[in-house]
Amino acid sequence: MAAVAIADSVKTRALNDAASTPRVRAAVSEPRSEYLITGLTVGATYALAALGFSIVYNASHVINFAQGEFIMLGGMIAAALASAGAPVLVAVLAAIGSTAMIGYVVGKLAIQPARDSDVTTLMIITIGVSMVLRGAVAATLGKGLLATAYNRLAAELVGVDARHVVSLSFVLSAAIGAIGGATDHVLTWLWPAH
Repeated sequence: MAAVAIADSVKTRALNDAASTPRVRAAVSEPRSEYLITGLTVGATYALAALGFSIVYNASHVINFAQGEFIMLGGMIAAALASAGAPVLVAVLAAIGSTAMIGYVVGKLAIQPARDSDVTTLMIITIGVSMVLRGAVAATLGKGLLATAYNRLAAELVGVDARHVVSLSFVLSAAIGAIGGATDHVLTWLWPAH
């Protein structure tokens, strides 16, 4: 029994000594900084979403259920422009401007005509706008891909440019691969293993 207690004490002391070396401390702190940056990025996105909700609510007393779709549109427009070769800053500014214009159109065409309605009706309208925006994005990107995948000739007969869809599928595939590769390599470069 005494031998086991001594062995445990020696093992604990060795582990504590090893953990106090700079190399082990750095390895332990690396994931924390990665989590910190990821948390700040996601937190900033949530904060901006909350700010958008707050602005609309304070102005109209309506909860804008399309706010998430505005975030999605901005991200997709920026990604599409950047993948088409636009500088990132230009892509982001263009995405902000175009999404703001879509927000203006939504306000003018969907909310303003119903401004004298009760709050519940206005919230239902924003839910509808959310569904339309989500559906428009899915339809634009997905239907052509699905139609070409199921039957290329039939897709071409109804007006889908199959060559464009095939090119788009490679773009999407490359973009998805790039997201994984860039994320992995940038994070590895920022926090190399010691």
